[in-house]
Amino acid sequence: MRFYIVALVALAAVACGKRAKGPAYKVVELSMHGESVCAAMQDGTVKCWGDNTGGLLIAGAPASVTVPTEVPGIAGAEHVSVGDGFACAITTKKALWCWGRNDHGQLGDTTTDPRAMPMPVVGIDAVDAIAVGDSHACALAHSAVLCWGDGGSGQIGDGSSVQRTKPVAVAIGLSTAIAAGGNTSCAILDDTSAKCWGEGSDGQLGNGKRVSSPKPVTVAALGLTAIAMSNRHACARTLDEHATCWGDGASGELGDGTHEARLQPTTVKDIAGVTRVAVGDSRSCARIGDSTVHCWGDVPEATHGAEERVQGIYEASDVAMSGRSRCVVMKDLWLRCWGANAHGQLADGTTTDSPVPTPIHY
Repeated sequence: MRFYIVALVALAAVACGKRAKGPAYKVVELSMHGESVCAAMQDGTVKCWGDNTGGLLIAGAPASVTVPTEVPGIAGAEHVSVGDGFACAITTKKALWCWGRNDHGQLGDTTTDPRAMPMPVVGIDAVDAIAVGDSHACALAHSAVLCWGDGGSGQIGDGSSVQRTKPVAVAIGLSTAIAAGGNTSCAILDDTSAKCWGEGSDGQLGNGKRVSSPKPVTVAALGLTAIAMSNRHACARTLDEHATCWGDGASGELGDGTHEARLQPTTVKDIAGVTRVAVGDSRSCARIGDSTVHCWGDVPEATHGAEERVQGIYEASDVAMSGRSRCVVMKDLWLRCWGANAHGQLADGTTTDSPVPTPIHY
């Protein structure tokens, strides 16, 4: 099996160059979808960049935004999740706000009207987590899962295939984590089992079948603590600090040494000590301990070979990815990105691809 290893190496100050100071430049949480990126910043603002087609994700900005740009109308943000032309953020008071496209009711405000400014999601409070797919969203509140938006593939989880313009409860019991990708949703329950619902044609529901389901079905694994989803596959962290993946495996994104789909979770080979998992189209990554990030699957467009040590990252605290773009949040909350950059999603002020982690520009 071939791994693409991101080595986290400390750089000398002269190599990093002089950078801005203060909480407005430090990332607390990062989310990527397609060629769009949003981040909750240490000062409580939300900044987004990359694909801004339609001008709703970042009000008043052009279709491609090459540097982090503040989203007006929201303060105290500490969590963020971005979908196809829309995003949602949780504030320090556990309130949930969404903005952008709303053609399927994905903003949860009872309408299908687009919003350039963040608006509160109705009928939900004390929100602990938010996850969004292409055109739907799910939240974790009071240990319950609620979803809304596009339901055409059953991704709302209420047994229907219709859109919902406000949150509806998913009947799965107490949950500890959620994930959404494409037209699929998943949750980890408090007994470390998992359930998924929605699109399942690639086996991404993890229940041994290639069938979509508008109701939650049980993933064939126990001992799961965190989960991440792309359009066609999912990966999870296990209690024993391994990674397990399922769904489409044509590009090796399941990490089991094959290019085959797996309809049930299969352990990723040759890695241990996993602390976080991230997935993108045809590719997956895991943070190992406090220092390195291992990735497997499709080779990014900008890399030079099958296995590569990328300079310019040290002490990663989190990793996010989408398509062929990758970003790592380091322990000091600074961000570096690399890979494809057609819409400026690397935030370096250009639309030029980069084979190595690049400091973002403000």
